[in-house]
This record gives sequence, structure tokens and C-alpha cells, in this order.
Amino acid sequence: MNVRGLHAGAEQPERMESQAASAVEMMADALAQQRECVAVADWNRLEKVLLLLSKAVGAVEAFPGQEGGLRAFIADLPSEKRLEFEGRLAKAAEDRVVTSELIRLNLWRLNAIRTLQLKADAGGSYGSSHSRVAPGSKLSARA
Repeated sequence: MNVRGLHAGAEQPERMESQAASAVEMMADALAQQRECVAVADWNRLEKVLLLLSKAVGAVEAFPGQEGGLRAFIADLPSEKRLEFEGRLAKAAEDRVVTSELIRLNLWRLNAIRTLQLKADAGGSYGSSHSRVAPGSKLSARA
């Protein structure tokens, strides 16, 4: 075996670990930013964060074996490194769950506001305080 073959073989696990770390970091950061944006209703920033999240998903998909390959690679790491990755992934999963719940609450609130607006609009148009022409009366002198 030549020296180049040995050198390339030694770099492969390091390169894969670096690629895995990058993908996990991108995903965790994007999910944390998404959570922050939804929590404070910063919809303009959320649009940019969704692009970051899309890039992070692309990084996971680019890993050999995609998500399953990344998970298998992490499972085969030495315990210290594996725990580091798993901790970052657990935080990302928590951010995803919290964001989902915040979105659900925002949708519920939006639906409640729409319902109140519809009731207020309907009450204003047909309520006793709204003046309207009685049936059969003239609208103007020319009618």
C-alpha cells in the first residue's frame, strides 16, 4: 500500500466527523434561531432563518447515508464525542418541539382574533345601533 492510500484512509474518519459536526451544528443553530424568532414574533427574521434551516437540512442530506448515516456515525463515536453530539441533538429536538408548540399557540390566537373580528363586524352591521333604512321607505327624493 502506498503512503497516499494510508494518508487518505486516516483523513476519512476525521473528515466525516467534521462533516457530521458541521451538519449537527448548522441544524441546532437554525432550530434555536427559529425558536427565538417565533417566540418574539419576528417574522421578517424568520424568513432568513428558514433559509438557514433549509441549508442545514441539505448538510444532513449530504452526509453519507443522510440522516440514518449521520445517526449511525454518531452512535459509533467514542463515548465522550458521542455524548457531545447527542447533547447538541437533544437541545435541537427540544427547540423544534417548543417552536411547534409556539406556532400552534400563535395559530390558535390568530383564529380567536379572527372570530372576534367577525363577530364585531357582524354586530356592527346588523345591530340595533346601526342606522339603516326601514323597508319600504324612500332612500332619496328621486327614488
